[in-house]
Amino acid sequence: SLILHEDGSISGKLRKSYFEQYALNRRENILYKNDDDIISEFENEFTNLEVMDYEIKNKNKNDKPIIEIFEILIKNQHNSTTNFLDPLFGDKFTENPFKQEKRLYPVDFGYSRQHRVTFTLELPENYTIESLPESKSFSLPENGGSFTYLIRKNNDFKISLSSSIKINKPIYYNFEYASLKELFKEIINSQKTPIVLKKN
Repeated sequence: SLILHEDGSISGKLRKSYFEQYALNRRENILYKNDDDIISEFENEFTNLEVMDYEIKNKNKNDKPIIEIFEILIKNQHNSTTNFLDPLFGDKFTENPFKQEKRLYPVDFGYSRQHRVTFTLELPENYTIESLPESKSFSLPENGGSFTYLIRKNNDFKISLSSSIKINKPIYYNFEYASLKELFKEIINSQKTPIVLKKN
């Protein structure tokens, strides 16, 4: 949930929630890290982002999801009149993991999984929306999984986005490979398009 300010800086909060296997993986990743380590690691993923406050919940409660809340500030370092904003904050696929034309063996994900993002951005009166990613929806046969990417301009000064990736089965057989490859192609094409905002 973010706010773009008149000077081109952006402030707001990022909330990350990890459930089940993802929570287990995250706990293992931060087991020996303190808050400063986690903040530094997060800031290093970006060029002009500063974490103003950080909170983590259920770090040592193995039966509950891990929740991390980052209060952030993104400075407009170059005083640019155009903002290119990634609504997923780098948490996306940049390369299709399925490169073969055909596959003889099953694809084993290990477990079913879901990845969801909800995003809102409020704009000041001196900015306009120049372009937005296209909304997209793609489903695998037999309820095998899906990808939805819905972006809305609620009015001239607010954008909302909802993204969902569902992998509903732990194993996909070789005859399902082409559809699985196409799913990730659709995901990558949608995720690489930024929100473009122009200062009046």
